[in-house]
Amino acid sequence: MDYFKCNGSMINRVIINDLYDLPILNIRNQILSLKDKITIYRGDDNKEVLATISQKSILNIKKYTLEFFNQATDKKEFLDLKCDLMGSACGVFYGKEKDNAPMVCKIVRKIENKSILASPQESYYVDISPGVDIAIIVAATICFDQLKKE
Repeated sequence: MDYFKCNGSMINRVIINDLYDLPILNIRNQILSLKDKITIYRGDDNKEVLATISQKSILNIKKYTLEFFNQATDKKEFLDLKCDLMGSACGVFYGKEKDNAPMVCKIVRKIENKSILASPQESYYVDISPGVDIAIIVAATICFDQLKKE
């Protein structure tokens, strides 16, 4: 079942639309920063920031933080993204993983028996806990795909 349509590439930006082609959010990569940083905006412009994803530190290239404003709690919160060394899986935690935060999503690259030259796009299995915003997790998955290539 389809929920969203994606247009664009991370070279410029990716727009996530609903099934009626209305823009929900867009993702832009900040190429010239010391640490990897990706910004997620509402709609198709860059007026309202919904979330940012950045590297935890320059030394730790497999851990990222997704900061966002939670409208339900009316405060800024974050998700920890912990990726494996091969870039094939990522756990998303609601809070700090080291403080035993619950995992709210698991992203796993889909392994297929295809030639490596068949397609530049990769597919992922995404397991999301109930009550978690699906659109922001789709955006996080796109960002995970981009960050593992850098």
